[in-house]
Amino acid sequence: MIIQKNTILILFLTLILVIAWISLSVYHNSVTSTISKDFEEQVEPINPDFNTKTLEIIKLKKKVEPSFQYQPVLEEEKKTTEEAALKITKEEEGVIPNE
Repeated sequence: MIIQKNTILILFLTLILVIAWISLSVYHNSVTSTISKDFEEQVEPINPDFNTKTLEIIKLKKKVEPSFQYQPVLEEEKKTTEEAALKITKEEEGVIPNE
């Protein structure tokens, strides 16, 4: 009977100790921060806007399918893509190309 009372007392005190430990840990983690104030001031949000001109240049690129055979690129296709990319770049810079 005494052993059972002692066991219950020890389990009860251990339960109280664990609850106090968890409560203090949660409080400590909520009060302290891992990010310093200096670093928090330096962090800037990421701009969610995409550069649509660059996306247009990427869309102009020819899709390549692997054929495992050498096929030379036609100079005409290469010039067309380069001219379109140059035109978009100039528009971005504010230069109006003559056509």
